[in-house]
Amino acid sequence: GVVLPLSFAAGLLFSFDTLLCGGTIVLLEPRELGVERLLGRFRDDDVNVLVCTPHLLRSIIGSQNAPGSHGTAAGTAPVLGGLRFLMTTGESVTGADLAAARPHLDPDTLLLNAFGSSETACVAYCPVAPGEPVPEGVVPAGWPLPGKTVLVLREDGSRADPGETGELVVVSDALTAGYWGAPEKTAERAGRTGEAEAAAGIPVGTPSWRQGDLARV
Repeated sequence: GVVLPLSFAAGLLFSFDTLLCGGTIVLLEPRELGVERLLGRFRDDDVNVLVCTPHLLRSIIGSQNAPGSHGTAAGTAPVLGGLRFLMTTGESVTGADLAAARPHLDPDTLLLNAFGSSETACVAYCPVAPGEPVPEGVVPAGWPLPGKTVLVLREDGSRADPGETGELVVVSDALTAGYWGAPEKTAERAGRTGEAEAAAGIPVGTPSWRQGDLARV
């Protein structure tokens, strides 16, 4: 089940990924359905993967914990049961969010936090395996995907040390070509790697994108 706007890059990416892998997409609009009808569609359509924003996950879990709700009770099937994995993306998710969701999931459901953008597509995933303690505070962006390299740079362009905050730069052949009709805006973000990156094994001339986010490794 993909509960993300198709105008949002993640909505398109995960939809096409599912089709290319032979899966079936169940596209749902939670603002029209409401939480209970949304959960009903999950059951009716045998949804076994859910990709949504942390905000929607909080709404689902909050509705189950509200007074008078028909949430998951001892000895009953969890309301988000049957999911192989649950992925959140689009905004920060916390360990507390994941801990609150677990009682409403099967014990073997994998949790994933995805990080990316329309310009860079998927960049990294942070998996939280069944039974593994959830991270404290904000869940990290995770580990870069094959074909994606992330750099954390200081203001002078040098590489930040581990634990030091800097600007996130994504390096990959799979990035946007730029903003349509806005070359000046594109030039602010897009670039190519040079000799400094070659010393780290990144070929000279690989496309790069200044994400505008702060990060640390």
